[in-house]
Amino acid sequence: MSGLEIISVVILGGLLWLWFDSTRVHEIAVERARNQCRANEVQFLDDTVALANIKPERDKDGRLILSQ
Repeated sequence: MSGLEIISVVILGGLLWLWFDSTRVHEIAVERARNQCRANEVQFLDDTVALANIKPERDKDGRLILSQ
């Protein structure tokens, strides 16, 4: 195996390790957030909430705001 192949395998392995590790950290964070929401009796909103429509407009003072 050449030096370039070894470096490529090491880099690929490092990227896979980083991906698996960050996925696990995300799962832990979501679980802790769910537990906190359950303890405080509030709804946990993850990726199930999305805006249907948002547009810029001006308020009565002329400032730009975003409204639905």
